[in-house]
Amino acid sequence: MSQRHSLAGTTASYTVGSFSQPQTSLLQGLFSSSYAGLSSDFQKTAFQAAVWEITHEQSGNALDVTKGGFQLGSIVGGTADQRSALQRQANDYLALAGGYQGKSLYQITKLQSAEFQDLVTVSAVPEPGTYAMLLAGLGAVGFVARRRQRRG
Repeated sequence: MSQRHSLAGTTASYTVGSFSQPQTSLLQGLFSSSYAGLSSDFQKTAFQAAVWEITHEQSGNALDVTKGGFQLGSIVGGTADQRSALQRQANDYLALAGGYQGKSLYQITKLQSAEFQDLVTVSAVPEPGTYAMLLAGLGAVGFVARRRQRRG
């Protein structure tokens, strides 16, 4: 897979990679518990910080964007109160991710590059009822087409 970078004028090659099992479980929990409810830029930024914490923190360290190898601190602009609120929100998302017990609602894929930042792609996993509706619709179309053939 290649992605064109118009500003740099180069093409990056990405290959499908994989997350560790703990990362996969946490990312599933994060997206399944919180992704659908994101609406403000503040929430989206905190969510992204939570993704970075999961994907970049050294294994064995507690998930906390204020501690460990990956820290969300001075790299974020704004006032100290705004940074603190963002850190709290990111850690709230991480707590929800760690405690999530439901089914996986998303297909999560890691695309990695030796030259550029890795990408995380996410797509919804269809419910079984969606497939049933699709099959019922196709059956109805086939039934109507067959009736028309008999009449014609």
